[in-house]
Amino acid sequence: MPEGSVAASSTVFSAQGSSGAYINPKSQLGKDAFLRLLVAQLQNQDPLKPMEDTEFVTQLAQFSALEQMTNVAQTQSQMLLAAQLQAASQWIGSEVSYIDGEGHTATGVVQSVQVKDGVVKVKVDGAEVDWSSIVQIGPRSTPGA
Repeated sequence: MPEGSVAASSTVFSAQGSSGAYINPKSQLGKDAFLRLLVAQLQNQDPLKPMEDTEFVTQLAQFSALEQMTNVAQTQSQMLLAAQLQAASQWIGSEVSYIDGEGHTATGVVQSVQVKDGVVKVKVDGAEVDWSSIVQIGPRSTPGA
């Protein structure tokens, strides 16, 4: 790499890691920052030693790849949320057990399902519960039983 040049690459994931912690895509170098860095590099290059064509094309290809990875990650995140919502909607009318905010197991009937702040929430006997807190799903309740 020529002296004074800057290279950057990054992979952005919006998925849950193996540790169970979510990776915040805003804390990583995204496509806008990458483009700003590339423009700054072009503006500040030595006019007597301009960037090689192949190096410029390589960096544009890296930018394009980063943009595509970002789009794929966003699409996967949306598909995951839709799948979670669809799965949780099958629980309406079913008795479920879940871990409440104090770490205790509670049981109730699922009344509704919604997405709130990007997370699937299940309404269980009036309580709003993260769908990931559900630990057991029983049969659907039958009216009058």
